[in-house]
Amino acid sequence: MRAVGVFLFFFVFSVDPSAGQSQVNNDNPTVKGFRQMTCVENSPTSALCPYWPNARLLSKDVISLTVTMTNIKRVDASMIANLGLNLFVLQMPKCNISEIESEALNTLTSLKEINLSGNRLTRIPTRLFANTKAIAKIDFSNNNLELLDNSLFQELQNLNVLNLSGNRLVNFPENLPRVLTYLNLENNMISRIDTHTKLTNLQHLNLCQNRISSFNFFAMECSKLHSLCLDDGVVRLIYKDLRQLNDLQEFAVKGQKSKNEKLGIEHIGSIGGCKGLRKLRIERCDLVTLDILTQFAGLETLELKEVYAEEQLFPSVFNGCSYLETLDLTGSPKLAQAILGNLDIRIKFQKLHKLTVKDCDLIDLNWIPDRTDVPSPNRPLPFPSLSNVDISGNNRFDCQDERVKQALCRFDNLKKNGYPETKIVNRNFILENPNTTNCRQQMSTHSILHLNFNDCQETQDFSSPVPTGFSTPPTTVVESVTDEIFKPRNDDTGSNKTIYIVLVVIFVILLIIIGTLVCVYLRKRRSQTVTVPESMTKQSFDNPQTIQSEV
Repeated sequence: MRAVGVFLFFFVFSVDPSAGQSQVNNDNPTVKGFRQMTCVENSPTSALCPYWPNARLLSKDVISLTVTMTNIKRVDASMIANLGLNLFVLQMPKCNISEIESEALNTLTSLKEINLSGNRLTRIPTRLFANTKAIAKIDFSNNNLELLDNSLFQELQNLNVLNLSGNRLVNFPENLPRVLTYLNLENNMISRIDTHTKLTNLQHLNLCQNRISSFNFFAMECSKLHSLCLDDGVVRLIYKDLRQLNDLQEFAVKGQKSKNEKLGIEHIGSIGGCKGLRKLRIERCDLVTLDILTQFAGLETLELKEVYAEEQLFPSVFNGCSYLETLDLTGSPKLAQAILGNLDIRIKFQKLHKLTVKDCDLIDLNWIPDRTDVPSPNRPLPFPSLSNVDISGNNRFDCQDERVKQALCRFDNLKKNGYPETKIVNRNFILENPNTTNCRQQMSTHSILHLNFNDCQETQDFSSPVPTGFSTPPTTVVESVTDEIFKPRNDDTGSNKTIYIVLVVIFVILLIIIGTLVCVYLRKRRSQTVTVPESMTKQSFDNPQTIQSEV
């Protein structure tokens, strides 16, 4: 049995990932009744704790402390002072904190980052940062904050990042330092922005999901913005002021469809001068037209989620999308059908790598390139660079349909334009039909299916002559797709490996136990064997009872 004990000791040591890390035991009196847990020092200067730690058990070299998923409720000055640490980073997300003392951070004069996200704070003391003038990053997101003192951030001249999203703020924070580069106020209750604070260095501003009805955007002087997120109603208010944003690289508009108002070309067109725009995101909006896309020649990502366009789409709308790499049409069935159903539009996307058409009510995959898509050698191939397609959600095609299988193999056999000898690898197709069923029945318990078509065979190229440097998709064998459909998801690999490891360990333990029992049995049998001395050999034949008595 000693062998079993030794094996179990090494097994537990190998399974516990923290066995090789330095740990400290928990003697925190605030967690009475619970099994003792440990703080993990991932490096000599950082520690992660599931409770508020005891100062004696932490290295004095720790400058980054993370305490999470515990029940602290109240943070007072003595808690932090007793640590005796010169912290640069203090993170306490999701600790059920509802109150913090104004002197709580007084001893952390070198603090540069604080994270109190996901708690229950309703107010922040005015003097909380009185002694932490070096702080550069503050995260109070997802709390219950309603009002902030006007002088709370006034003296923080090193503050670069401020995240106040997911609260109940009704006013825009005042007296923000000019050095601020990132401000997130998404999902609050702000109704007016009449601030006179000059944010001349601001690069990222998120004001989506608020109730803004008045906004003096021009007075903020934030002409250096790189990314901006606004509600559609705010765009209607300030669209004329958006012309000053020459450095804008990412623009997002989120709509409130309950208002039943449309965004016109004059609204979105106000950012037409942003020649460096790389990402355009429009969600839950009704648009009059998409002609604005012609003005963004360098656009790389286009997201049109739950969007309805009133005017008919023409191929010329996408003339400026020659560098587009990502297209997301989630929840926009009419847009998806208009784009995927028009060959002249599809050939505009020569560099498109990722296409998402979730919940678009698709009934077929005929938009995947076929030989009929290239009537002449001089015509570009649609989607020649496509490598990732997501058609999950409420789509209506049949996985058993032979045309679907053929389309999937065509997708696999697309070649890179200009490199006919190179086949694109790692092509992924994601299918999910939670509501309907043909695909779900084939996927058994797997609701998401990643298809890597490595077995689709190339049989022949197009019969028509093709110029050098131009590639076209060959015909394919479809049987391999059927095999792929029944393969488990890639994300099940980890769980399968865990099961195999557990089974192997159990088998080894059983072998050790059986071997131990066999050894014990053989030892007992050996102990029962008697060696008879030579002096007794002759006597033993004459008098057997003597041997028995000797024994």
